[in-house]
Amino acid sequence: MAQIFEQKLQAQGGLLDDPPAPAKIIESVKQDLLNAYRSHIDVKTAKYPVLKMLADTGEEFSALIIAHMTELAANIDELGAKPSDLFKKVNKLLGIINQAHTALANKKIPVLHGSQERMQRESERNFVNHVGSKFSTTLRYLSSTLVKCAKVLQRFLPKETALEGGAVSQVRKPLSKEKLRMFMLTPAAQAYGLDNMDVMTKVLEEPELREMLTTVINAVDRGHVPRDGSDISEIAKTIKKRIQEKKQTNLTELEVEKSAPPAVSLFEEGE
Repeated sequence: MAQIFEQKLQAQGGLLDDPPAPAKIIESVKQDLLNAYRSHIDVKTAKYPVLKMLADTGEEFSALIIAHMTELAANIDELGAKPSDLFKKVNKLLGIINQAHTALANKKIPVLHGSQERMQRESERNFVNHVGSKFSTTLRYLSSTLVKCAKVLQRFLPKETALEGGAVSQVRKPLSKEKLRMFMLTPAAQAYGLDNMDVMTKVLEEPELREMLTTVINAVDRGHVPRDGSDISEIAKTIKKRIQEKKQTNLTELEVEKSAPPAVSLFEEGE
């Protein structure tokens, strides 16, 4: 009965396709890997070859990724003839990319993070942050493609082999001073109590609060309601209250000092 039903569907226009042969699957994997190489590695076709830019400055992870991806692309047919060999190359790249992502997230890329301390101009720091963001985006796209290909290739391995890393997430770009200033002028900043320079300065001093602030600003920019909006609003109120209390305390102490009689120096003679 099932065979008759299948024949009818095929007669109506071939609605049932034959399962793809392994050769077709491997060919699809090879094409995905070549597309990734052209989009992010090959300087002739990459839209923004940030890996080449960083490798030229001596950044080690970028140089490694370029070397391995270039070798993979050059030998793609030979590697594709034996899925286990192709899997090893892809898996090796995943390991390198995950190490690079960890270093980037922890601000351990010397070319990017070491130079920040030496830069005086805001425009220079913004450019470095921009390059870091592009680097993160490239790592995310590459890892996504590599994970997809590796999982397909795993089907053809003689034994189950774990991946050296999964798809990585985007490392968030630090907020620039200009971005913060512009945000403080928005109704959202007023609503969350972040339109006060003293409050904003205190928030930025704490790494956890800085991350929360970044999440809130990014959400507002996308037109979303920030998940941490109520939390940061309460924190801003608390900080503002403490600042006001401290100012009042300092003002009171100053008034006391002004009203007190001048102290007599030990070196002055009494009457």
